Amino acid sequence: MIVQLETAIRAVCPAIDGLSIGRKDDRATWSVQFRPEATDAERAAAQAVIDGYPDPRSTEMIANLADLRWRVETGGIVLPNGVNVATDDASQRKISELRRRAEMGEVVLPFGFKSQSGWVDVDKATIIVIDRAVSAHVQACYAAERTTAAGITDGSLTNTDAVSQRFNELMGR
Repeated sequence: MIVQLETAIRAVCPAIDGLSIGRKDDRATWSVQFRPEATDAERAAAQAVIDGYPDPRSTEMIANLADLRWRVETGGIVLPNGVNVATDDASQRKISELRRRAEMGEVVLPFGFKSQSGWVDVDKATIIVIDRAVSAHVQACYAAERTTAAGITDGSLTNTDAVSQRFNELMGR
């Protein structure tokens, strides 16, 4: 973090001797050691870099949120008929490809679909329902992540528990 911040500051004000970070979570403890030749404009630009630098706590919360979204996204869904469907990356691709092939008449129907609940014989309409459900689940995960991330950015969500709670509420969990 310090190296990245110092690099960003040096890009707008090369006349610095260093950077001091007292506490990562308190920008009032961050200071730049300017050389005498640093202009007022360069000093102001350096302060603007500090003021605009991402809060390390929010960066960590955003990363944790992305991990939570991924775990939920790839954790599977239960269809209204009780069938458990895997939603990991490979399953998403396979289901989408199965739909494409079913719509093109390239697979024999009914198709033996292996769900997390066991084998299910599915016709084209059911394959489309499964694909739509998986797609809607993935879309909902990203929408919940986006809305939750906005709460982190605007400061209304200030800790990991609040972030998880908001995401889970949006996902109906």
